Amino acid sequence: MSERVTGCMRCCKFLLFIFIFFFWLMGCAIVGLSLYLFFNDTLDQLMPILESVDDTSILYYDYICYGMMGVGGFIMIVGFMGCAGAIYESKCLLCMFFTILTVLMIIEVAGSTLLYIFKDSVKEACTDDLMLVVENYNNISTQSKWDTFQETYQCCGASGAEDYVTYGLAVPVSCCSDVTNCDEFTAHSQGCDEVLFDIVSVEMSLCGWVVFAIGCATFLGIVFSCCLCCALRRIEYD
Repeated sequence: MSERVTGCMRCCKFLLFIFIFFFWLMGCAIVGLSLYLFFNDTLDQLMPILESVDDTSILYYDYICYGMMGVGGFIMIVGFMGCAGAIYESKCLLCMFFTILTVLMIIEVAGSTLLYIFKDSVKEACTDDLMLVVENYNNISTQSKWDTFQETYQCCGASGAEDYVTYGLAVPVSCCSDVTNCDEFTAHSQGCDEVLFDIVSVEMSLCGWVVFAIGCATFLGIVFSCCLCCALRRIEYD
């Protein structure tokens, strides 16, 4: 099939093709990141513990991972659409590609804004969920896993050893380096909510950088696809 665009628009076509390739790679990156988050070792330790006292945490986290996998797969499919539109100079495919990219751009901006606004709420949710673990310490079936988590990360309770005292519980020996003398004064000073939030913050930062990269690629894709689509429309009118 002969090319209908020439000169600068031909250059634009190949630049679009290059950016579509990187856009497709971004989709692969999202799928990879979602798998990394889903199989995170630290959260794998915590999720059974949280599930034993409250299903909300694990369900939301799993849904987020599944959603990211779906978005990554969708971006890869859209990348193929844009690639086909650029190669075959299809105005229909390019217009669909442009429309989808515009919607994605709006979603990315909205998602980034919400992530920034609710960042503090994430820490509160971490503390609230771990307070449930402390409150049900003597009842949960995963008590040994919670003890292992406290020992591994040298943390105690949700925000500190005083959480156990608040619920009239003895401070577990897993909270202390010296198991022969363990109370709220000798326990680890760091709360486990800080450990959990640090992990979540790193993952949120990774997501933020990926969204930023996709946003840049999306903007360039919108510009080049719009230029190429307009050029094809002018050729049809001529």
